[in-house]
Amino acid sequence: MPAAGTAVRSSLVAIALAATGVAQLGARHAPGGTPIEIDVGNALFTATNATWPGVLGCAKDAQGRYWVTVRRLVRHDPASPHMLFAIDARGNVVGSWPQPAATAASRWGLRDLAFDGARFLFAGCEADRIFAFDTQNGVWDPSREVPVPAGLSFGTMRALAFDAAGDGGRGSLWIGNLSSEHIEIDLRGNLLRRVANVQPESYAAAFDPVRRSVWWFGQTGSTWGSAAHVVITEMDAASGLATRTRFLGDMTVIAPEYGGHASGAELRIEGGEPVLLLGVQSFGDLLYEVKAGFRFGPSAGSSIGMDGDAAYAGNAAFDITLANSTAHLAALLVGLGEANVALPPPYFAWNAHVLIDLSLPVFDSPFTTVSAGAAHMPFPIPSNPAVAGVDLWVQWVEVPFAGGAPTWPIATSDGARFHISP
Repeated sequence: MPAAGTAVRSSLVAIALAATGVAQLGARHAPGGTPIEIDVGNALFTATNATWPGVLGCAKDAQGRYWVTVRRLVRHDPASPHMLFAIDARGNVVGSWPQPAATAASRWGLRDLAFDGARFLFAGCEADRIFAFDTQNGVWDPSREVPVPAGLSFGTMRALAFDAAGDGGRGSLWIGNLSSEHIEIDLRGNLLRRVANVQPESYAAAFDPVRRSVWWFGQTGSTWGSAAHVVITEMDAASGLATRTRFLGDMTVIAPEYGGHASGAELRIEGGEPVLLLGVQSFGDLLYEVKAGFRFGPSAGSSIGMDGDAAYAGNAAFDITLANSTAHLAALLVGLGEANVALPPPYFAWNAHVLIDLSLPVFDSPFTTVSAGAAHMPFPIPSNPAVAGVDLWVQWVEVPFAGGAPTWPIATSDGARFHISP
């Protein structure tokens, strides 16, 4: 579809100049208009008068406290403990605990943190167990430790995510390490599943309980280039396959390389929307929050998706996909805001809605053919600076054929919303 792709490319610059929408997938979470960000390095220096050499895992508990695992002050000295710190929403350290003695042999200590949504933090390293910390009582709890299964293809429990509904509602942990396989274990240490890696150099993970998906946070893998070290890829927990939804962390973070390096991740649902907490190693070691909701709204039966890597300025391979459609032709609506307007039968299919705000500038693509229920629209994103930082909303409109001619009812997909990275 070169003509359609060219049309999308040329229209994006014009529509970007009128952009007024609220940030979506991949953009900073900014309740009240202020992006949430914690300078962990500065917070730790203020509290301890020391420069800590590496902030690794991160989590946010039910009370709004941020938790971070931090490498020991004196490198290679087992007598210098790795640490766990708690930080409040204003960036003040409100608690500190040495990591368990069993982590002393590790050069880095505990890596990614996973919060169970209620009370306990889980974290692993090169040890033979996943450690558990009681956030209510402020103690490490050996009774909650999870043994690491034998025979794994990796030895460091680096990326960690907690699924409260896993193992039949008893809870499970997803674990990854760099480019090794991803595994799921129960809280007794039994191996439940092993699946192929979907995100190279995975350093952290987070679980979305609504979409039943795992977000893997890695340091490579994007076509943005080898300098992109904050790459977030979604995996469907049921199939163990990548959903093709991917985005980049904040590439404007000041660091030796663009955006810094992935270190920790955690997801929570806030106001019905998924929000990712990301830990990034940079000049200051930061925590910041980004929106992680791509698809939204009702559908008349089909589903929207993305492909071709993250939405970033200059990504000529970006693609919007359609699945489970019963139509013959489909066109893509691209807008700058969100709506939810029901469309009446009989001319429109049951549950058809307009999800794009038509009061703002809207672009509609040429029609593309639906084959075996699927279609896609090339969505090349230009390198123009006007496009970077723009938030877009997209939705498919689907037209059936009868007797070789268009007919009714017209259907619509669910919507998608995303932020274009620089």
